[in-house]
Amino acid sequence: MPEASNQRATVVRRPLGQPVLSARNLTKRYGEVLAVEALTFALGPGTITGFLGPNGAGKTTTLRLLLGLAQPTAGEALILGRRYQDLENPIHRVGAVLESGDFDPGRSGRNHLRVLALAAGIPFDRVEELLVLDEPANGLDPAGVHWLRGFLRQFAESGRTVLVSSHVLAEVAQTVDAVVIINCGRLAATVELDDLDDGARSLEDLYLELTARQPA
Repeated sequence: MPEASNQRATVVRRPLGQPVLSARNLTKRYGEVLAVEALTFALGPGTITGFLGPNGAGKTTTLRLLLGLAQPTAGEALILGRRYQDLENPIHRVGAVLESGDFDPGRSGRNHLRVLALAAGIPFDRVEELLVLDEPANGLDPAGVHWLRGFLRQFAESGRTVLVSSHVLAEVAQTVDAVVIINCGRLAATVELDDLDDGARSLEDLYLELTARQPA
C-alpha cells in the first residue's frame, strides 16, 4: 500500500538505561530497489518523535522492519535493545498502527480491539486504556486538538515513547519533541524542535529543504 497522508504510530513502554527504539545501519533491498539504506537513529524514553519523509521515502518499510514484519538486508532494528520477535510477549510491550485495511468496517474501534485482546490473552478492560492513532486530529475542533496534544504529552511523560509518521507538518510541529526526517531511504536529519524555536526557519522550511536534496 503506498504511503499516503495517514498518520501511523509505534508506541512502546519505557526501558531502563537504553534507547527504546533504534535503527543501526538499517538497510532493506527489494530486488533492485533500495528502500532503506544505512539508516541509523535512536529514540529515548518519554518522548514524542515525528517520523517524516515524502511518499516512498521508506517510512513504512522502516516501521515494518522495527516490528519484524520484514527482515533487514543489513543492519538491525531494535526495540528495547532486542529484535521485536525476540521480545518476551511483544504484543504486551509494543502497540502499532501501520495500515487501515486490517479491520472489519462493520466493527467499532472498541470491538476490533477486543478481538485483538482476546487473541493475545489480554483482559478486555485494557481496551479502555489504549490509544489508536490514524490522523487523530482530523475532524476535531480546536478544543479537541488541544485535548489530543495534552493526552499525547501526558502519555509520553508517563514514560512511554511515541513515534508518529505523518505528513501534517503543522500538527507535528505542535505535538512532538523531535523529528527524524528521511529522504530516498536515508537519514536526512534528526532535529530537536527546541532547536527551531528561534524562528529563523519553520519545520516546514527545514523539511522542504532536506527532502528536496538527493542523497549523495
